[in-house]
Amino acid sequence: MNGIRDILGFAARTGLPMGLCLTLIAGCFFGSLYIDFLSITSLLLFGGVPVLLYYLLKPLTTGEKPAKAAALWLAGIYCFLFGALIAGLASAIFLIFIEPGFMTMYLRQYLDTVDALPDPSIVAEQRAMVEQIIERKMVPTAMETVSSIIWTIGFFGSILSGIMALFMSRMSRRKTGSRVVE
Repeated sequence: MNGIRDILGFAARTGLPMGLCLTLIAGCFFGSLYIDFLSITSLLLFGGVPVLLYYLLKPLTTGEKPAKAAALWLAGIYCFLFGALIAGLASAIFLIFIEPGFMTMYLRQYLDTVDALPDPSIVAEQRAMVEQIIERKMVPTAMETVSSIIWTIGFFGSILSGIMALFMSRMSRRKTGSRVVE
């Protein structure tokens, strides 16, 4: 790596597979309204994100000059940001053009699920709050939902990237036997 430009280029290339993975997770989440097992599938795919990040950042830790933790962290953050933009675009297309009323339908499904509980009084307060959200038309718009998705991916991606960068830089130091990796 010769600097920030190389890290940006690397992250842009790794942002595509990350974006496809995040889009698949979002697709499973959106599809869970129609096919129940897709919610579990999205959780399983979500659990694979750290593994994907590890394999995407691994090339930075190999070679004669492995990247430091800060460079790995920055590459991971950019990887998630580029991936979030791809997933955000796919989510926007779905929420605006394919299923514009998705959020309202999702909240209504929650109400139906609560009504099917043996003792719905346990969550009566939450049920009343969701009913008010629907009645007062306070359901988030498609673009509010998409911007929340992008910010959430960016935020948690930066945290995960920091943890992964520390882990990978320590592993790289153990392999090279040095205390400071240049």
